[in-house]
Parts: sequence; structure tokens; C-alpha cells
Amino acid sequence: MKIRAIVLALLLPVSGCLLAETMLAVNLKDATDLYVASDVDSISFFDDELIELSDSKKCYKEDPYKKTITFLFDSLLWRKWKPTNIEVRGSFNDWGDETKYFLQRVDTAKVRPMWALTLPYSAVKFPGNSGQPEFKFVINGSWQEPPSWLTPGYKFSGTSNNQIIVYSTDNLEEIKAKNKIASTKKTLSAFDLTTQQGREDISNVRIVPGTKCLMRCYHPFKYTTSDRNSTEFERVKQVKMFFEEYGIKTDICLSKNQTNDLVKVTIGGVSKTEEISEYYQNLIDNDKVVYIGYPDSETDYYDCYHNPRSAKVGGWVGQVIDAIVDDNHDVPISIHCRIGTDRTGFFCALIGVMCGASFEEVTADYQRSNNMYIKEYRDAKMMKVAFEGLLDVEDVSKVSDLKSAVINYFVNGGYTTQEKVDKMIEKLNSSIK
Repeated sequence: MKIRAIVLALLLPVSGCLLAETMLAVNLKDATDLYVASDVDSISFFDDELIELSDSKKCYKEDPYKKTITFLFDSLLWRKWKPTNIEVRGSFNDWGDETKYFLQRVDTAKVRPMWALTLPYSAVKFPGNSGQPEFKFVINGSWQEPPSWLTPGYKFSGTSNNQIIVYSTDNLEEIKAKNKIASTKKTLSAFDLTTQQGREDISNVRIVPGTKCLMRCYHPFKYTTSDRNSTEFERVKQVKMFFEEYGIKTDICLSKNQTNDLVKVTIGGVSKTEEISEYYQNLIDNDKVVYIGYPDSETDYYDCYHNPRSAKVGGWVGQVIDAIVDDNHDVPISIHCRIGTDRTGFFCALIGVMCGASFEEVTADYQRSNNMYIKEYRDAKMMKVAFEGLLDVEDVSKVSDLKSAVINYFVNGGYTTQEKVDKMIEKLNSSIK
């Protein structure tokens, strides 16, 4: 393969090879046989297309005209001299569990070993928690962490440090601001627990939009992990307090029954064993705790976002509605999973919309979970793709009557009835007994 351009600036020696600081200038005219996954349309590179160093330092090149993303693995930058198998795994292919995306070696006259794979926007559009498509390279079965030389703004921190795709139409500065939130873990002293706002922020507790007596929250007795810094013990303590203050009479649990799985957790040298409060134990003893999916399974994060039209998700929604309208289940009602963010966010958004809240209101509520600052950031785009997947539409913002669209989907699918939905709306907006 020809070299399209020679060095335009200083050349830096790298392990015996020359690195053009301004441009790699690889001519991809003859590289039309690069591997493209069989389940997407085959896409060739532009004639005389150039790969610039700036592209290599982002690890991809975007073509907004053909609407493609070309993943790039530059052997010199990565210091990987003899890789034999390079995959890209990300939020768009379930991190490689189902669809395998392999890169192919591009012959650059041995000046610059390069691997590449071109995919259409449609194949990489599904976002990760950052709201952007997220990815990592896997070399010979080994996951590669984002490199130190990666262009600033193209890595998203949080629970996992992943590389991200930033489209030409995206605002990079906004993404950087979100990343700052995602990478921040607040200590207990950062929350003003003398205020309602401070208590709600640390505990992920609040009333669901569109309702008066449905409280969403963090788990009422489980310390999810030991890496929540100094806030985890106080978080669960506040949830227990809110249960009593709101007078919760029914609890809907979206995670499995763990009443017999109480463990000791150590954080910052302090150890505590999980405890079920007397108040919550009373709910259990009086059959006022409902486990969705029980006894076959528990609700699943992945299905809520990736398979919202599945019969499984429809069945779960039907169970939640049944639990709410059951005459033996009085309001106020609480609903939660483990950290009260993903599954809780999905179900509360659906219930909120069915009860009359706007999409803007439920997505703003969804993102309030970020106020816990436990490095579990969730972008509003996650809820957007969930609703678009559920309703099978390109843009949920263009659905003129979202409330009716969501209700009709579950009623027409046989997951619930209009009578039950009407009763749910009335009950969740009734006066508390």
C-alpha cells in the first residue's frame, strides 16, 4: 500500500520507526477488504482517505457523510507489536457477548502497523451510561484500559473507565462536564443532612413525578458494595428513616429477596452488619413486600435498556401494576432495586408517564440519582433509548401523546388492562390514609 503523504513536521523516533506528529497519512484506497461484521452492510473506505494522528489518538475516525465509524488500533501508540486478534467491544454489542467485531490489519508499508474496522452509525449507536457509545479494545483475549495518550474528553470515568465515541454533532465540553460528575465520589461531609434535599440526594429517595404517593429509593437494608466511601452506611440509614417518615405501607422490590442474606461490610475501617429495621420487618411479616419476577427470576438491568419490548419486561410491568392496584396494598408505596437507579429509574419513568408526567420530567428525575455521587453516573440518553426501543420509534420526543402510547403498548400487548391502569393512576394520586 502506498504512503499518501510524507512528514509535514518534526518526526519523532518511536522504537526504530518514524512517527509523523501531524499526520499518519495512510492511503486506504486499497483497503476495501477490511472485515465488517456479517450482520451489517459492508462499507468500504473512501478513495484516498487519510488517517490523521488526531484520529489515532481517539482510536476511531468518523465519516459524517457516509455515517460510519472506523475503529483504529495504532500499534505504535499502543506499544503492541504483534497482536494477532483485536476486537472492539462496547455498549453497542453487549461488550462482545453476542456480536463479535474484529479489526483487520491494514498494510502501511510496515511504517505504521494499523488495524481497522468500519461500521455504520446504526451498528454502534447504543450508548453506555455516559450517554455516548462506549468501547474498549480486546487484544488476544486481554482487555485494554484507555491509554494515557488518549485525546482528553474521549474517556469516560465512573464504575468503568471506557473510551467513548464523540460525534461531530456532540458538544465535547458538555461531555467533559458530565465526566467530572461521573468521576467524583463525595464524602459524607459534602451532604447537608439538615436539609430535605441533602437527605434525598444521599439516599436516592424522592416521590416519582406524576404521582403523590410512590416513593423511589435505594435498597432499604443492603449495603450494595464496600466502595461507596463514607456515605454507604448513612445512605441506608436515611432510607430507613424515610420509610417511617413517609409511612410506607407497601414495598415493591425489583431485586431478589435477600432477607436471609445479611452480611458484614467494612468501609473505612468501620464494620457493620446489614440489618432489617423493625418497620420494614413489619411490612415483610404482613405480606406487604412484593418481589417482581419472583419466583422465577428478578428484573434485569440489561433487558430494561436493551430489550424493553420483550415479553419478559412486559410481564414485569404488569406485575408492578398488579402490585400497586391490589386492594391489600395501601399507599404510600415504595419501589427500589439495589441502588435505585437503573431498574428503578426505568419502571418509575414508565409509571410516571402513565400517570401524566412528561418525558422531560421523568428523565430529569432519572438523572437525579447522579446526586449520590457514587461513581454510578447515568445519562438521560439511556432512558431515551429505552423508550424508543419500547415504542419502536426513532425519536421519543416526536411522540405527540406519550402517555397514551405507553399505556396502549402494555394494554394492547396483554400485559395489563385499561381498568388497572386507571386504578393505578387514581391510587398513586390519592390522599394518604
